[in-house]
Amino acid sequence: MSDKDNEEQVVKPGEDLSAKEAAEKYSSASPATGEQLKVVNDTLLSILKETSTSEGVDFFRLLLERLTGTLGFRYAMVAEIVDKEKRIAASLVYFANGRIIDNVTYDLAGTPCSDVAQGDLCIYPDNVREAFPEDKALKDLEIESYIGIPLVDSKGVVLGILNAFGTDPIEEVEFCRSIFTIFALRAGFELERLSFESERTRDAELLEAIMDNSPACIYIKDIDGRLLFVNKWPGTMPGIQGKYAIGLTDHDIMPHDVADSLRKNDLLTLESGSAQTFEEVLRQSDGTEQTFLSVKFPLPSMPGAICGISTDITERKRFEGSLVRADKLESIGRLAGGIAHDFNNVLLGVLGNASIAKAYLHSDHKVWSLLNDIEKAANRAKIVTRQLLTFSRGDVMIKELVEAGPLIYNRSKLLLNRHDISLDANLSDELWSVEVDEMMIGQVIEHIMLNAAHSMPEGGTVELSGSNVALAAGELPPLEAGKYVKINIKDNGTGIPVDIRPMLFDPFFTTKERASGLGLAVSYSITRKHGGSITVESILGQGATFSLYLPAVEVVPEQFTRGETKVSQEGK
Repeated sequence: MSDKDNEEQVVKPGEDLSAKEAAEKYSSASPATGEQLKVVNDTLLSILKETSTSEGVDFFRLLLERLTGTLGFRYAMVAEIVDKEKRIAASLVYFANGRIIDNVTYDLAGTPCSDVAQGDLCIYPDNVREAFPEDKALKDLEIESYIGIPLVDSKGVVLGILNAFGTDPIEEVEFCRSIFTIFALRAGFELERLSFESERTRDAELLEAIMDNSPACIYIKDIDGRLLFVNKWPGTMPGIQGKYAIGLTDHDIMPHDVADSLRKNDLLTLESGSAQTFEEVLRQSDGTEQTFLSVKFPLPSMPGAICGISTDITERKRFEGSLVRADKLESIGRLAGGIAHDFNNVLLGVLGNASIAKAYLHSDHKVWSLLNDIEKAANRAKIVTRQLLTFSRGDVMIKELVEAGPLIYNRSKLLLNRHDISLDANLSDELWSVEVDEMMIGQVIEHIMLNAAHSMPEGGTVELSGSNVALAAGELPPLEAGKYVKINIKDNGTGIPVDIRPMLFDPFFTTKERASGLGLAVSYSITRKHGGSITVESILGQGATFSLYLPAVEVVPEQFTRGETKVSQEGK
């Protein structure tokens, strides 16, 4: 072989040849006979035939098997450039000694692939180890010859490398050049397609991950309102259960009135032709309601279809309601306190004058009984004014460290004994202690128990339970972060209608004919002044649960008993 033949031979990517042109170049570059030209064409057609129906890694595998078998190389590789800045390549298929072996990632620096990655076809017919002494792989494998060609995309950008290397010199240089030049075009196209599909798959997986981990329910409906897509939303949106809801409409999975409301919003979105925002209330089968903030918008690529993103804002609405209620009660409290103070002064005058008038009369005088009735009525009014003052500013509290269980149980038992109501108590001995005014908290328990008794006119059972809880900031407004004793008082009465629940703790609000409407308002005020709160949950027809939260003192009292009876018991 001449010195010229020993030199690296380069063909630019722009000089890629067709099968016919490659054969012509080969025949002109060497004194090829008709038989040699036929070998080139037969080889190309054979490889093309075997790889024409393959794609992806299968195509590269077949290509390398045929190339190594035809050209006599022991090693061949299709590699993708995975980091152009650091010049790192990773093999997609690595063929060695007649079989596919594990893929490798390698640094291009100091290897013959480095020049190929720059866009040149490189051929080292022999002595390639001497040309690249830093390439350890060439030395370890005792490589003598090398041929590599860049794999470019439709824009001419180098995506990867097709190469082959062996332990013997390359005898037919132009023959190898022709074969590699032809198949680099096909391999480059396949690598570009793989890269595009990989990128598309990566984007799809990214989008799917974002949607499936979104705190919102994301869905698509067609022109008839049928669900075409629902993400794997982790919430509890009524009726929406991922793929099982596909093909169904809102009327198939929700109450009729709710479905009508949702469909109306869908149609409004389509009519507007732009994104719309709605606050939608959905109702579960047990009557529980959830509030969603829904953003809906038409999909131009799907006429009549809309996409919706619905975020559960039930807790936010509850939080906002709690803040509004607290502000409202504070304002009402100031007003009630002022009225109660003035009214108390008037009552003092009434009581004082009635008492003086009685002093001038004998007890058998006909006016005496009238004055006595005036005093009784005025004293009852004083009780109301005292409740108003308690609600507005609270009496002076005398706090003591007490065991929550016995305090709650004893006051509950005392009240329910006067009604045909059973008490099923389950108060753990491990309840933390609380620092409270026993008389005031006893009053709170009595008001809640009385409310439960009134909801069960035919009798029933009140379930009393308690637990230790730790609340995070904002978890249960208006309570601060900290540890609390939670007392649940559950009745099996008529339940509380949804529309009146926000007014339960308003002063003078009552559904009873003979009641002041101050019991629950005063209870809430006392509890808040202790740093606690009261919440209510109810299902109409199934009763209500009042939950009393009191700040805890982490002192677990010794196991307490009432004679031989523990806290966990049932009685009347």
